[in-house]
Formats: sequence, C-alpha cells, structure tokens
Amino acid sequence: MTPVHSPEAVWALLKDGYVYLDVRSDMEFVDGHVPGAVNVSLLGEDKFGGKVDEHFVEKVCAYLSKAERIVVGCQSGVRSKLALELLLAAGFAEVVEMAAGYSGSRDAFGRLSPGWVKCGLPTEMGAQRLRAPATRA
Repeated sequence: MTPVHSPEAVWALLKDGYVYLDVRSDMEFVDGHVPGAVNVSLLGEDKFGGKVDEHFVEKVCAYLSKAERIVVGCQSGVRSKLALELLLAAGFAEVVEMAAGYSGSRDAFGRLSPGWVKCGLPTEMGAQRLRAPATRA
C-alpha cells in the first residue's frame, strides 16, 4: 500500500480498525502520542545514534500479528518510512505510513506538512497501556 500522508486520513483508518504503531523512543511517546498507540522504538539502545534495533520486527511481533492492519508513524516521517519497509519485508500485509509524523515534516522545498498535533487530533500522554500479546495468524 502507499503511504498515507494525511493525519486526518489516518484518524479515519484508526476508526476503521487499524492499529497505530509509534516507532519513536519511549521518552518521545510519553510526551504525547496517538490514542491507543503501540510503542516499539525503531532505534536500539543508542536511540540518538541512529542505529536500528536489530530486534525491531521481533518486538513488533510480540504485540501485533502480521495479519493486523497497521499505521506506522514517528515524529517527522523519517523513522516510520524505514519501519514500514522492514515490516513489509517481514511479511506484514497491511501496513501504511503516516508520513507527516506526530509533529509534522518538511518537503524538499521546506514546506510544512502538518503532523498529528498540528491537525488538532486527539492525543494521550504517558506510558503505553499494555496490549495483549499478538495471536499468530
């Protein structure tokens, strides 16, 4: 599937049963996130070193089955694009990306694409609520 650029379109997908996978760090997630989101950081121990956690897909599989419909998002669209590619390569069937991210992103010309927060959509703060382990499909 193609990336979903509009946070409003993502909101509609979430109402239709998609699960939001937030790939930001735990600290970013606690400061604000999409309601009901599952948080699995894409980056490993050195979260600011830019190194992808080699167990990322394995960690996602602990919470989400490959049959679930998933929207993946991050802060500004950089990490979510890579996460989308990793999940598709691992066999997740229905994964789309919120390319604008939680805070928004800029295109090559510096134009802002508003993110989740700038669109005035609902947010939650704090640690994620535990989700039941994924059932294998």
